[in-house]
Amino acid sequence: MNGHTVDNNLQFSSDFDGGTWSQWIEKAEATLKGGAFEDKLVRLSEDGIAQGPLFSGHTKTQATAISRPFVAHLNDRPWHVDMMVNHPQIKTANQDILGGLNGGASALTLHIDPTGNTGIALRTKNDIARLLDGVYTEFVPISLFPGANNHEYAALLGAHFAQKGQMDDTYIELNFAPCDQGRTDILPLTHWVKTHAPHWKTLSVNASALHETGATQAQELAGLAAMLVAYVRELSADMDLETIRSQMSVSLASDQNGHGNIIKFRAARALIARIFESFDAPPEQRTLPIHAISSARMLSKMDPWSNMLRNAASVFGAICGSADFILCRPFTEPLGLATPFAQRMSRGLQLMFMDESHLAQVQDPAAGSYTHEHLTNALAHKAWSLFQTLEQKGGWFAKDAQQFIKNQISLAHQTRKKAIKDGTTVRVGVNQYTKPDIRPADIRPQPLIKTRNGQIIDAKNIEGRLVQAKDGYLLAAKPPEICMPCVRDYEDIETAMGEQNGHA
Repeated sequence: MNGHTVDNNLQFSSDFDGGTWSQWIEKAEATLKGGAFEDKLVRLSEDGIAQGPLFSGHTKTQATAISRPFVAHLNDRPWHVDMMVNHPQIKTANQDILGGLNGGASALTLHIDPTGNTGIALRTKNDIARLLDGVYTEFVPISLFPGANNHEYAALLGAHFAQKGQMDDTYIELNFAPCDQGRTDILPLTHWVKTHAPHWKTLSVNASALHETGATQAQELAGLAAMLVAYVRELSADMDLETIRSQMSVSLASDQNGHGNIIKFRAARALIARIFESFDAPPEQRTLPIHAISSARMLSKMDPWSNMLRNAASVFGAICGSADFILCRPFTEPLGLATPFAQRMSRGLQLMFMDESHLAQVQDPAAGSYTHEHLTNALAHKAWSLFQTLEQKGGWFAKDAQQFIKNQISLAHQTRKKAIKDGTTVRVGVNQYTKPDIRPADIRPQPLIKTRNGQIIDAKNIEGRLVQAKDGYLLAAKPPEICMPCVRDYEDIETAMGEQNGHA
């Protein structure tokens, strides 16, 4: 080495002056030619949280400790690659399931609609057997898409797995997410699951539904907190806290804001831990499994190919935000039923990030980042403030609280739509870089579902519905109940574009 001594203890920081935050602000403003730092360089989120341009140790933000729960059948995977199953025809849905599991999926989400308009036309326990034919259900976690009718669909699953003698070795999440009038079904359904299905879960803290109605991040998280507390209160008179915790999971939306998703998922973990702490849960019992579901609201109908980019950012944020299950919607979802190609793209994104990009080699990779820690803390505090307002108005199921959150979400949605329409908020393929001659994306045709006759499951409790399901009764051919209507961020502008280009 030419006689030179090599110093293996390099101290680069000693070559730079320390400086202060105020000095940095002064130099930054000098480049703005008279503009104020806050006006030129600081952006506000939809929740009014200051974002950037730089965060440093001067903020003295407390680090957010992230812990994750036990999740069955991960088999050394960092998360479950979930897949949506929603083709109305049972035979085709079964083919989708087998193709997905052979193609890298490790968990299933069943979207049931007895009418067949928006999901699988399941109506009897034999339909469940046909749907899951060839699936090793003891190794594949199965979830129902969160909904207000899942306490009814539970009868079909219970009848099927009881007949097969598999109630003890299947992992099913019923994801019952009741509207106000369905809250009386929470306790009896949870009691039945606790007694007969040791690895099943009953309830979904379905915050993703708020996102799909137009909620901001803080509104979605406030709803999460309010729902979680409401469920605990509903069950606490008859069950201990650990049993209650074992009966729930969380559903959060993941949109095109990759780093925003990281912040939101970390803030969600912090809120969940804080709530369980307030109920005196020990530290190891302050977590819940989190299902990340890519946003339907963010998807473009006019330019579906741009949705591949949105899905990539969505999945990236969910992974780095430490989601336990990730469900990526097909990029063609706004158009109709997904083809096997579109389904493969949804799985492939996750598998590439897992096996090629190795994104999950470090748990909570944002830990210690000034930006992510500061914004996680700010978002959690904003959501907590909204949650406290909901509590003051009677809690999640109270009419005043429901009206308050609906009004807040509606205002946020209208503000967002205006920003997209006037170009303040950029959306590729929607209000920027648009094309009138976009190559069509293939979808599968919506099939006609035959009418079926038979005795209808109409018992008022889970035990009665199970007896009827075992006897071959049918679910009523009615669509799933919607607690809050879903919206699309680009509906107005894409409708206008479609009329202009002759696509209406």
